[in-house]
Amino acid sequence: MPITGTATEMGPVDYLPAGTYEARVAWAEEKISKSGNDMLEVKLRVFGDGGQTCTVREFLLANNNAFKWKVDSFAVAIGLCERGGKYELDASKIIGLPLAVKLSVEENDQYGKQNRVQRFLPPAKPADIEQHGGEQANEVNPDDNCPF
Repeated sequence: MPITGTATEMGPVDYLPAGTYEARVAWAEEKISKSGNDMLEVKLRVFGDGGQTCTVREFLLANNNAFKWKVDSFAVAIGLCERGGKYELDASKIIGLPLAVKLSVEENDQYGKQNRVQRFLPPAKPADIEQHGGEQANEVNPDDNCPF
């Protein structure tokens, strides 16, 4: 029997162009960093235009003041709290949660081009969605009053 369809899914790519995208937490694991600190390693499935997806890995360090902003903004982005609120990141409870991310593209000799999370974006509020006509996360202006 022949298979027919419309080719709309382009599948995974190594990286996406720099920009703002919708994503989901695909995998998460609590670990200890090389320096002995609590850390959460997460893999995000990022959705690009035309059905393309890529996986971006992030390391969220719990006791590192230089990167506290990243852990805090991740908690806000996945809806665990609002800015200034308390949260608990439990790897087993965050898999599948949606979020929006601003990605950059970095290149190095060992891995070539790959995406890095420049920042996690707070979830859109219903009023923001109505004001912007229900735009998707990959169309959000990354300069819109982001607290992080």
